[in-house]
Parts: sequence; C-alpha cells; structure tokens
Amino acid sequence: MDSHTHLKHGDAAKAIVEVMDATDIDQFPARLIPYVYALPSYERPAIEELDFALQVKRFLGIKIYAGECRLQGYIIDPVFTLAAQHGTRCLVDTKGDARVARRLTTSFPETTFPFAHMGAYLSRDQRMVDTFIRLAGEFGNVLLDTSTVALLYKMEEAVKKAGAEKLVWGTDGPCRNPGLVSYAESELDNVRRLEISQADKEKLLGGNVAKLLGL
Repeated sequence: MDSHTHLKHGDAAKAIVEVMDATDIDQFPARLIPYVYALPSYERPAIEELDFALQVKRFLGIKIYAGECRLQGYIIDPVFTLAAQHGTRCLVDTKGDARVARRLTTSFPETTFPFAHMGAYLSRDQRMVDTFIRLAGEFGNVLLDTSTVALLYKMEEAVKKAGAEKLVWGTDGPCRNPGLVSYAESELDNVRRLEISQADKEKLLGGNVAKLLGL
C-alpha cells in the first residue's frame, strides 16, 4: 500500500492507479483511500468542511502540510480536536519542526500521527531525523512516513530503535521524474534493499498502514 500520494495536478487519480497496476501495489475494495487536506487559517477555520469529509464522505484521515498552513496552536489545534472526536489519524508534514511534532504528540495522545518524510522532505539533517526516530520510539501514537527520505540508512536505524511497526511506506507521488512507474519503483527499492527481515519489510510496505486504517 502506498500510504502517501497526492490527488492533484490534473487527472492524478488515473495516474496513481496506473502506477499501482504497474508496480503490483495491491488492490483494496476502493483503490484510493482518501485523507482530507486541511488548510485552516485564522480567517477560515475550515472545521465544518473537515467534519463533513470525515463524517459524511467517510475520509479516513487528515493531512496538514507546514508549507501551506501555519502550525501555531490557535490555528491547527481545532483540526486535531476534531480528529480526536472522529478517532481519525493525521498525516502531518512539519517540515522538520520537531518541537511542533512533540507538542502535537503530547497534546493529542489519542490521535495517531504519521509524520511525513521521517521529518522533512529529502532532508540530510541527521540530527533532525534522529529526533523524529526518538519521538517514534518514545510515543505510541507516532509513526514515520518513509516517502522521499534522503538518508536511507536512517530507515534501518528507525527499525532497530523504534521498531518496524513504526514505519509506513509511501511514494509522495505521482511523480513524472524520471517517470511515473520508475519513480514509484525506486521508492519500493529503497525498502527492498534494507538489511531488515522480510517480515519487517512487509510491515513497512503495507501491514502497518492497513492496521492504522483498520483494513
């Protein structure tokens, strides 16, 4: 299961399914399982729209990205309060801000947080990644999303220090560079080449996110 892909930029749904078919990413009753993308702001809380998506449309999670949304508590905390009420999970990209990640983890202990990119997109900041690994090891409600991780050896370290059940695989696709399928295959190969057990690889490549989503 690809736990991190994007429905945007044209007919992305068609492209995502084509990649799934070409890379043997398994089929579930609904091929695409949606998270609602939250863009709250002081002027536009967006809580009613999020509630509609979770309650009526049956979306299974919430995504927040620090690149398009400020992460101050007075802006984003109502989103996580709503998530807790629905018992839903929240994929959060803090762009490497471990302090925000820790605050969310401790403030909303009943909510599971897969933190995107093991901290930050293509980051080579070893200390930052180590901080997120420690966070995953310390708190039961923290997962690490492995999409577009630059320091691949940190995946192995995370398995050893936090446990394989704390990592979920994704592509952050669809991406056309170098190609839709080859990009996804390279993200798969990042896990296939890890020096961990086959059972742990299966957890990363689907078992953990299936458990997270109750599938």
